[in-house]
Amino acid sequence: MHNGQLYIALPVFLLLMVPVCSYSDPYEQDEWAYVSMPEETYYYSDDSSSTIETYNPPREHRSAQRSHESQQFIDTDSTEDRPRRTTSSPPRHTKPSVFTRLPEQISPPGERLIIINPHAHAWGAYSPNGSLVRQGLATSGGNWCDDIDRPCRTRVGSFRITSLGDEDCVSTIYPVGEGGAPMPYCMFFNGGQALHGSNGVVDGNVSHGCVRMRVRDAEWLRYNFADVGTRVVVQPY
Repeated sequence: MHNGQLYIALPVFLLLMVPVCSYSDPYEQDEWAYVSMPEETYYYSDDSSSTIETYNPPREHRSAQRSHESQQFIDTDSTEDRPRRTTSSPPRHTKPSVFTRLPEQISPPGERLIIINPHAHAWGAYSPNGSLVRQGLATSGGNWCDDIDRPCRTRVGSFRITSLGDEDCVSTIYPVGEGGAPMPYCMFFNGGQALHGSNGVVDGNVSHGCVRMRVRDAEWLRYNFADVGTRVVVQPY
């Protein structure tokens, strides 16, 4: 070999002996997001414990997994099978406020008057000139009482208060065979039927014939409005 050929071949030979270093841009790879991650890939943390769930799928399965997860997201986000939302809601049938169930003004009765309206489940106290002084929720007698096996509606009509009691007033009949049911601030107007306070006042008619009202209302009515002889009118059901 001539010296000139040796000088030409030597650089080629040395070039073949040097390792070839190639640069690979991780952002040009399909799964570039995994390139800079540590050995274990953290997916989520379970808030209910101090451990962290980890999973490091084989690289050949990552593309398929990503594709599957993307399809799941698309399917979940689809609106075809979702129930349609409506902007309107069914009409709600609610009873008027207990403070608006009776008229503010009636024909002047010429005397203090207590009106019981079983249909509206309300009571009202009216001044002699017919102005409403106070009103509230009232529970009148029910259509039927199982424990006495007969109807137990409050008698409809016009009456007068015959006797008044205080906070210690109790029934002599109910519970049946025992008596002793609390009737605080009782105001009897028709035999054993009375206006009285109760913790069992409901927006309906379920009593044994008395007219239940809230205890604070009965106390007010007893000491600030009613007296023996005060007129009580029970309107039709």
